[in-house]
Amino acid sequence: MLPDQSTPLILLKANVCRLLERQLSIDGFNVLNSGRVVYFPSTGRQKEFHRQFRAILKSANVITGLQHELAATNEMADQRYVTAPEIANDYRLNPKTYRQALRNQARHDPRLSFHERNQSWRVPKGSSAYDAMIEVAKR
Repeated sequence: MLPDQSTPLILLKANVCRLLERQLSIDGFNVLNSGRVVYFPSTGRQKEFHRQFRAILKSANVITGLQHELAATNEMADQRYVTAPEIANDYRLNPKTYRQALRNQARHDPRLSFHERNQSWRVPKGSSAYDAMIEVAKR
């Protein structure tokens, strides 16, 4: 059984894009990336993935319901997560002061131990980390 090489392909994950795009194109496959890398949508890179994937679809003139589905998925992802500045705003706190209080709390609260310096305080709503962040905001 031979693959249908005319089927459009979009390669995902940076190393896959770099390793395979050129060879697949040489072999006659219809790779839509055109030299663009698409990061794998994990560990906080979902927004980048949606932006990169959407850009490839637009440049290839691929008009499907997928673009609308991706936009809706991106909006849903934004609703499921919350950031420290959003919580600070909801509780009328200074964002810098609130982040400092979170860093202080993270020293002895395992629910906040995920955070690394200079990284965003972004957590799923309803998680134990979210509960800890709300507790700090209420003080």
